[in-house]
This record gives sequence, structure tokens and C-alpha cells, in this order.
Amino acid sequence: MSSATARSEKRAAAAPAYTSATLAAAVNNSPYTIREGKAVIQRPPKQNGAEQGKDKAAAEGEEAAAAEDTEMSDDAAAAAGVSSGEGGPPSSIEVIEGEGQQEVFYNKVQVFNRDLSIVCIQTFIDTRSDEHADRAQAQKEKEKRRAAVKAQMAATEAAAASSGTAASAAPAESAAAAATESASADADSFPGIQILEALSATGLRSIRYFRELSGVRSIIVNDMDAEAVRSIEHNIALNGLTTAQLIPSHSDAITLMQKFRPPVVGRGLERPQVIDLDPYGTASPFLDSAVQAVDEGGLLAVTCTDKAILCGNHSEACFAKYGSMPLKGAACHELAVRIVLNSIATACHRYGRYMVPMLSMSIDFYVRVFVRVYTSPMLVKRQAAQCGMLLSCTGCQSFWPHAIGRVKVDGNSVKYSPGLLDAPLQAGCRCPQCDSSIKMGGPFWLGKLHDKSFVARALARVQKDPSLWATSGRIIGSLTVAGEELQPGEEVTPEPKMSAKAAEAYAAAQQASAAAAAPAAGEAAAPAAAPAAPAAPVLERASPILYYSLPVLFQTVNSSCPKISHVRSALRNAGYSVSQSHSHSSAIKTDAPPQVVWDVVRCALQADPPKNGQKKGTAGERLMLRKPAFAHDFTYVPGTDMSSSATGVAKFLPNPEEHWGPKAKAGKRKVEQSAEPSKRAKTNQNKRSRYRACKTFAANGSCPYGDNCKYAHVVGAKPGEDVTQRVAEMEAAAAAAKETPVPAP
Repeated sequence: MSSATARSEKRAAAAPAYTSATLAAAVNNSPYTIREGKAVIQRPPKQNGAEQGKDKAAAEGEEAAAAEDTEMSDDAAAAAGVSSGEGGPPSSIEVIEGEGQQEVFYNKVQVFNRDLSIVCIQTFIDTRSDEHADRAQAQKEKEKRRAAVKAQMAATEAAAASSGTAASAAPAESAAAAATESASADADSFPGIQILEALSATGLRSIRYFRELSGVRSIIVNDMDAEAVRSIEHNIALNGLTTAQLIPSHSDAITLMQKFRPPVVGRGLERPQVIDLDPYGTASPFLDSAVQAVDEGGLLAVTCTDKAILCGNHSEACFAKYGSMPLKGAACHELAVRIVLNSIATACHRYGRYMVPMLSMSIDFYVRVFVRVYTSPMLVKRQAAQCGMLLSCTGCQSFWPHAIGRVKVDGNSVKYSPGLLDAPLQAGCRCPQCDSSIKMGGPFWLGKLHDKSFVARALARVQKDPSLWATSGRIIGSLTVAGEELQPGEEVTPEPKMSAKAAEAYAAAQQASAAAAAPAAGEAAAPAAAPAAPAAPVLERASPILYYSLPVLFQTVNSSCPKISHVRSALRNAGYSVSQSHSHSSAIKTDAPPQVVWDVVRCALQADPPKNGQKKGTAGERLMLRKPAFAHDFTYVPGTDMSSSATGVAKFLPNPEEHWGPKAKAGKRKVEQSAEPSKRAKTNQNKRSRYRACKTFAANGSCPYGDNCKYAHVVGAKPGEDVTQRVAEMEAAAAAAKETPVPAP
């Protein structure tokens, strides 16, 4: 028995049995308890100085064997078995927080993240199991053919020899077939997967993975914080699991993942099939090690919570962390996803590997992507055509993606060349639609965001039993939109199915329109209609890597926004594909070039012109100076109404609570825990501007807002001057005057 197995059994023996009574007692006695899904986690009790010294000495004694602890031996694996995804407390979410500091990070906003991860990893396990079965079947067929060839050769040799030798050919053939069947039977069974959670905090995610996923052999639960590792070990025992199933690891995430770099055979390690990176902030420091450590065809799940940086609020920080220059605009949320994917792809390319996105989502305040990583130096070169720069207009939403490379395949000949700049720009690099300046950003990932078969399989799993996940409604909506989302290289998107109610309403509207157009009895037939304007020809399709925000489009031309299905119908009638985007409810994703999109807007404004016209010198004025090239048809096309009422699927659900967003980092003291969030927001609102001099008071000596003004009224101060110190002195003087007793007359 190995030392790792002995330590695992020792820890398992010390772990309390998982019963409802012990669980209830532990939960009731803990100052910090969280129930989520089939997992329960706690903040472990505080340690005194002697216990901390013992733990430190034990940690130093086991430091040399840390590498062995990260790998489950064959004996331990047999004892632990493979997770079935059954058992545990019912699916629920309850957070009971104690007072003081948040020593280990937990954010209930990420419940959706964890639920979605469970769905995607289970889909990956099923897919990998099918791939394993296909490889086993192919190997079985290969062995059969090899055995048949050997039998044929033996029969030929036997025919040339004596009859006694021929009699022994049949037993030899049957022995070879039996050996082939025995080897194939051993290879048929799927061995399960190993998961590495590099940044575990409380271990909640790993506990849920093992209890709710089927086909998981072991999970390495790592964190570099000693308090977090104590919490992990405590919660593993609390949930009735062993350290052979969930292997605690106290290590730097990058150092740990570097141990799984190939070759790992000589070190007695197995590369994990799934690596989950969910840091507080950016994941860019961990990508280089993760893409090397993950197994061939493995799944890499990455979360980046610094979405403000990715969306362009701090472009210099984004370039420093991800190597890309973001573009702030209406479609910045999808660009944030493409920046993360490009960063992962670039890290893969350094080591002769490439990635294939399975699901890429912009969610709340973070980006979550699931990609599979493969090894092929040849296909790495071809991904030059899937990475590139983006030109974007500063006045309107027009954009033009440009790949940094081109790949031409002609039979067995593959030619690589630099990309071409073919945007229809005017002289001086101005926008051809509104004559505004052009900005450039990137590099971005220009390929597909999702694998449609993977998304469909994940969606079917959730729809089969939505009660397994607390956020199943939002998962179904998000996966539905992702499955319908237009991807680069797709000419036609699958139309969403209309609900029965919407189909009946559409049929009734068609009949009413036909009845209104028919002449009444005794009336003359209406004159023949004038010939319709020629339909807009389908120009060269654009790459639908981004979306257009319909409210922003019409805000640019100072007009109210029409019904989104009308605009989608006009684009469909013009011969282009159109869909929603998972990151924006009022988005239009289409392969129509920018000039067609703006022609549709111009035609819509001809029927309903803006009341106040266009402001002089604006992009809207220059846009409306152009006349539409064709009269676009706004006749309703079935399937373009993608709203929840038409499709029967709620796709964009509101936040369940107020102030739904990121939380403070672990170790930071929570601010004003006793105060209501709304009260804290009002108290802290404009807290800096109160110590700036009021411009109106500085200019006129008075302010119409009086004491209600949010700026400071200080005599002699310059407009906008920082008067924090002077305000403090005035407040101190006023307080002293109140305390001074008034002398008696």
C-alpha cells in the first residue's frame, strides 16, 4: 500500500459518518453554513495557537509527499469507485453568514455558474464516454481484421504442409479470437474522469461536482490559502466523502498544474480530463499552465470576473492582462468573451495545441467559457484565420472583422498567407455610412462561440429533469439562445419554434388581413397595385461575430425604436440570416453587411420619421443624408418574433435580488453588515462630490438647491475645487459653537 493510500485511509477513518443527524447538528452549531445543491459547507471552528502550531508542523512534514497526494492510487481508486451523482441533501440554496470577516470567499450569485458547469461537465463526460466506446469498437474491429489475417496466413501455411498441421490451425484461430475478445472487454469500460479545481476556496464546487456528476473518479481540490484548505478538509468530512475521492491540495495553482505537463508517465501522474479555473478577477495568469496540464481532448472551464476591464473601461489593463485592446461599445459584452477565447487560443498555440469552444457565455459581471483542447501543430496554423482585429465606427455601430491570416486548402495543398484589409472605408479611413472616424481593437477570437451539438445535448439534459438545478429556468433560456445564435460560417440559422398560441394568433392575423383586402359585395375590384420595387439583392455576407443593439441603432438617428421583429423580418426578406445574442436581449445578430442594416433603418424612418429631426453635425444627420438603395420589405416572417411569449421559453430572466453582483474578496471586512444594501448605496452615493465646491454658488454666490445641494457651498472656493479640508474645518467650528454655552444676560 502506498503512502498516499495510507494517508487517505487515515483521513477517511477520522471523518464523521454522513447522517442526517450529524449533518443537522453540525449545521446548527456552525456560525457559517451554506447549503447549495447536494453540498453543505461550513466555516470550520477557530484554532488556538497550539493547534495552529501542530497543523503547521504536520504541513511541513507532509510537504515532501504533496505530489503523491495529488494522485489517487489504483487501490484507493478501487475503494472509492466512480461517482454516481446520487444521494445527498435535496437541491436547495441557503446562506447563513456569521459576523466578522469573510475568511473564505462565497458568492451566491455564482450558483448559476456552478449549475451551468455541472450541466456542461456532465455533457462532456457523456461525450467522452461515447468517444471512448467508438475508439474501443474501432480497436475491436482492427483486432478482428488482424486476427483474420493471421488465421488466413496460418491456414495457407497449413495447406502447404501436412494434414496434421492443418488440424492445429483451428485451435490457433480460436485462441487468437479469445485473446482479442478479452483485450476488447477490458478496453470497453469507461474509466471515468479526474477533475482539477485549481482555485477551490471552500471546496463547494468540487463537492457538488462529485455528488452531482456521474463518471467522476476523483477531484483534486486545491487552494494556496491555509485557511481555505482547512475549510476544504472540514467540508469534505462534513459531506461524508473521503480524501481519496476529493483530494485536498495546499499548493500554488500554477505550480500544481505544471506538474501535469507532459510527459507525466515517468512521474506517475495522470493528466486531468477537466480543469476548472474560477479565480477572483482575471484567469490570465493560469492559462499557460492549464492548457499544458489538461488531457488530450479535455475540457477547460474558465471564469473571468473582471468584465469591466474586458468591456473597455480600462483598455490599458486589458492589454496588460490579455494582450488585446478592447472596444467599448454596444457589443462590448460579446467582445469580452472573444478576448478571453483569444487569450486561451494564444496560450494553446505556444505548445502545439488548439482549442475548440463548446460554450462561451457573457453572464452578469463575468465571462464563462468551456473549451476542449487538442494537440495538432498543423491545425494550430489554420487557427490564424480565426483570430484577428476589428475595425469599428465611432459614430454608428458598423464593424468590419479582419483575420490576421488566410488559409487556402486545395486538395492536399494548404497555403498560408497574411490577412487582407478589405473594409470599404472612405478616404482618410472614414466610415462609409456616417463619415466618422474608425477605431481598431484586438486581437479577438473570430471563430464560433458554441458547438451546436454540445449545446443541444446539454439543453436536452436540463429539460429532462429541471428540478435537479435551482437555476434550471435560466439555464434553459441561456442554452436555448446559444443554440439559436448565428455563428460565423453559418448561412441559415435554425428558426425557433412558435408556441401554439402564437401560431394561432399569426394565422388569425393573416386571415383578417386577407378579408380586409377582399372587395365587398357589389363593389368594384380594387385597381391593380403598382409594381413593387425591386428586392434588395443579397450582397456578400458579413461575418456575424458581433451583434447590433437595436435601441442604440435608432438612438443614433434620434428616433424611437420599432418592434424588433419588424427589423428582423426586413433582414430575412432581404435574404440574410438573423438571430438573437445570448448577451443582449434586444440584440440583432445578422450576416448582413453594415450598409444593408442601415438601409433597413432608413426605410423604417421613412414610414415613421423622428419628430425632432436630426441634430446638425452628428452621425445621425450624415446617416440620413443617404437614401436607401432599395425599398426593404417589413412583412412579418414567422420565427422572427423570438420573445418569450412567442417561443414559450423565458430567455432573459431578471436578477432575483437587488444589488445582484460581485462580492468582496475573501479576507476583506464586510462594510456595514447591519445596514440595508439600499441604505448603504444611498449613503455612499456621490460621497466624493460632496467635498467639491458648487459651481453655481462660486459663480453667483447662491444656489437654488440650498442645503439640498450635493456640492459644498464654500465662500471664495473655485468651481469644482476640492474643499474637503475646508468643509471639515467648517463642520468642526459649527460643532464647537453649538457646545459653547451662551452667557446669561
